[in-house]
Amino acid sequence: MRSLVLLTALIAQGCNGCGEPSSPGTDPGTADPDPGQTGSEDPPAEAGPPPVVTVRATPSASRTVEVSLQSRGDQPSRLARPLTVERRDGDAWAPLDGVAGLSLRYSCEDRAEECITLVPGAELQPPPWLGTIGDAQCECTRCGPAPAGTYRLVAMACAGGHRIESEPFELGGSVE
Repeated sequence: MRSLVLLTALIAQGCNGCGEPSSPGTDPGTADPDPGQTGSEDPPAEAGPPPVVTVRATPSASRTVEVSLQSRGDQPSRLARPLTVERRDGDAWAPLDGVAGLSLRYSCEDRAEECITLVPGAELQPPPWLGTIGDAQCECTRCGPAPAGTYRLVAMACAGGHRIESEPFELGGSVE
C-alpha cells in the first residue's frame, strides 16, 4: 500500500499540468472496485495520522459557497468523494438533511471518483455548494434555499475515521 501511495505521489508531482489543467498537483484517484456500493456502511477506522488538509468555505452574497481544499502536509492526502454540510443547532452540529450530490471533483462535467488524492501543496477547488437543499452542486433542478444559520463543510479521509472541518460560516436568508 505504501508503494502505491508513493507511486501516486511521484506520478502526480512529475505530471504537474498534465490531465486536468485547472487542478495541477491533484490526481483523481481510483474508483471503488464495486461502483454499485452506496457507502451506507460505516467506513473502517483510519490507520495512521490524519490528512493535513485545510477546508475553506467562503459564502457569497448570492448564497453560493466557494469551496477550497489544500494539502498542507508532506505526504499525499486521500479524501473521500462526499462533502458533508453540517448546521449548528445550539452547541451541537448535525448534517443538513436533504443536501444531495455535494462531491469533491474538478468540475461539474467530471465524474466524482470514490477517492481523490491531493499531493503536498495541491489545492482543489470543486464546484461551489449552491446554498441549497436538494440538488446542492452544479445544477438546481430540484432545490430550495438552505435555512439561514451557521454551517461548516466536512471532508473525510478516504479510508474513513478522520474528519476535516472548515471554519464555521454564516448563510443568510434566501435571495429573492
